[in-house]
Amino acid sequence: MSRIVDNLIALRILKMMVTPFTDTDAFKLGIIDAHGKNLKKVSTLVSDREKESYTYLHRLVFNMKKIINRLPGGESKI
Repeated sequence: MSRIVDNLIALRILKMMVTPFTDTDAFKLGIIDAHGKNLKKVSTLVSDREKESYTYLHRLVFNMKKIINRLPGGESKI
């Protein structure tokens, strides 16, 4: 059972990694900008939709994407 959960989490992370910031719900709600920079603090998120579109997993993946984009060739899609 844990292997299935691990694989589902890995798949979700990979899907989020290749999704541009502009296609995420966090961008559409004005929580982040087109480069993944935070526009709103987590403590100021009020609605459930905002909180669901910017969870710990989202923040982890967005930070990983920002770090990878700093590397040479990091902004290209593989």
